[in-house]
Amino acid sequence: MTASQHIKFYDFFRQQLNIDDAKAKVFVEEVEKLIEQKFDSEKQNFASMSSLEKVDFKIDMLRQEVKTIAAETKSEIKSEINKLIVWIIATMFASGAFFITLAKIFL
Repeated sequence: MTASQHIKFYDFFRQQLNIDDAKAKVFVEEVEKLIEQKFDSEKQNFASMSSLEKVDFKIDMLRQEVKTIAAETKSEIKSEINKLIVWIIATMFASGAFFITLAKIFL
């Protein structure tokens, strides 16, 4: 707590609670101790800058990996579509030849 915050806090409690200066001072000091203890106990839960940078680096690596996988998948899909087109065309020619053969036999 900064000095100005400490004074504002002290003045607020002294005026609002209508208590004498000594009690207000003790009250503010106790509240300040509680805040500092809570901060110290929770400080370990905060992430450090280096750990955040590591997470950011890992996220960038995962993005690159996803882009690579997406590009590979897209090329594989195009390859499979081309194979299907070849099979469809081959089936159409085979069907045409089959119908021409049937027409020659029965007509």
